[in-house]
Amino acid sequence: MSWKGDAVVLKEKTLSLSEFFKGIAIIMVVLVHSHQPFSLPDWSTAVQRFGQMGCQIFFVLSAFGLCMSYQKSPLPWTAFMKKRIGKLAIGYWTMIVLRMIDRVLQALVHGENLISAANFPGVICNALFLHGLIPIGNINNKVVGGGWYVGTTVLLYALFPLLYKLYMHENAKWRAKRLVLFPVITLVSCAVLMLASSVVHPFFECKNNGFMYYSFVNQLPCFSLGFCLYDLVENGKTEQVKAPILWSAVFACAAVTLFFGAWKHVFILVPTLFGAAFLFLFLYVLRSSAAQKRVENCRLVRSFGQISYAVYLTHPVVVYSLMNTVCNIIGDYITNDTLWYYLTLPISFALVYFLAKAFHGYIAWVSKGLSGKRSA
Repeated sequence: MSWKGDAVVLKEKTLSLSEFFKGIAIIMVVLVHSHQPFSLPDWSTAVQRFGQMGCQIFFVLSAFGLCMSYQKSPLPWTAFMKKRIGKLAIGYWTMIVLRMIDRVLQALVHGENLISAANFPGVICNALFLHGLIPIGNINNKVVGGGWYVGTTVLLYALFPLLYKLYMHENAKWRAKRLVLFPVITLVSCAVLMLASSVVHPFFECKNNGFMYYSFVNQLPCFSLGFCLYDLVENGKTEQVKAPILWSAVFACAAVTLFFGAWKHVFILVPTLFGAAFLFLFLYVLRSSAAQKRVENCRLVRSFGQISYAVYLTHPVVVYSLMNTVCNIIGDYITNDTLWYYLTLPISFALVYFLAKAFHGYIAWVSKGLSGKRSA
């Protein structure tokens, strides 16, 4: 089956799938954070730790969506960045302000230094979306919980127009092999750079949840897979990929093995391996009418996908602040953390959803107001 020539159907299918997988991705991210206030069995903790790979789904889908948009209306770099950052800025700047207020209030309560608590250097770097370039933990990922993802995303946006031109180069030999060469060359180049950095200083070793793991250099090969997904779908090449579900399983097993292994430097490979597993899974679902129907019926998951950015920014309020408070209040009465966690998890997700829904509405309201002012 070729999707080429049926652009409307293709757009509907890919939009539906993107919403669904964004929903899966953000649920994975919430799960990896929600268990941390509790003492759970090792097997449960291990499964939920792997939920951090939801970010790799976002990176692949981000590049895929950017390619679809850019192909229709390519913009100069400045206009492109203004448009992309504008979609992130309102929500992120709001969370920067709210988190700074929270830190200052906490400092007042505990008699700590207010200037240090406010972290003005970190706030400025985050507000300018430069924190992905600064290898200091309290700037890159502490001003806003999970803020590393936003900083890395902005840097990948900045590289996107150049990457798009490279991928779409008209050289015949390149076009014939770019589906394989582009991600492989990107991965090898980034891996060499990160290995060289780790030799310069141990801080720059690519350890899980370290600065180099979060960096755009480490996530760039995974991002590059979105170009390949776009090429396969847009140019009707999906049927050329044989047994996509088998390939997805192979790459997923490799990612899981390295993720839980104790080998050095493996987190240079893990994001790309999981991104490849997701790419093949996306192709499988796209080609399967039965899987498509199941996706259509997963409306709640797709709902999470539609507000995934708002969920990403606001879910720490529930899974950390609220649940920590609850655990502290009733801690003396909890005899089984695992039972308590799984009983309260649906409540946590409901609170996360409604809080994010409200925040998503707030972002839309502010955006509309600013658009009206610009039009006037």
